[in-house]
Amino acid sequence: MSNAQKSHIVVYTADVAGNLSQYRALFNFASETNADSILLGGDVSTAVENIDILKQRAFFEKIFPELIESYRPKMKADIILIMGNDDCRANMDVAKSNKYWTN
Repeated sequence: MSNAQKSHIVVYTADVAGNLSQYRALFNFASETNADSILLGGDVSTAVENIDILKQRAFFEKIFPELIESYRPKMKADIILIMGNDDCRANMDVAKSNKYWTN
């Protein structure tokens, strides 16, 4: 395939709200399809009824990076993160500084 014909596969989802089983399904799908990019369109961390700044911070600092790392051997996609209205702005510093995704 020439460079002019090369495609870029993007997998998009939103409103996962910290649901780890949904993230596993997403990462499995991205792996199976050889996705080049995963776009997370907001509400990445804990569900709206459970908004807790410290729990969301733990999600961005530890839980989500560990999940991504566990998929890295088989998933090469870049992860692009868009914070949503339920993702606490107070945790933007953690989201911006993480090596596992861009935003």
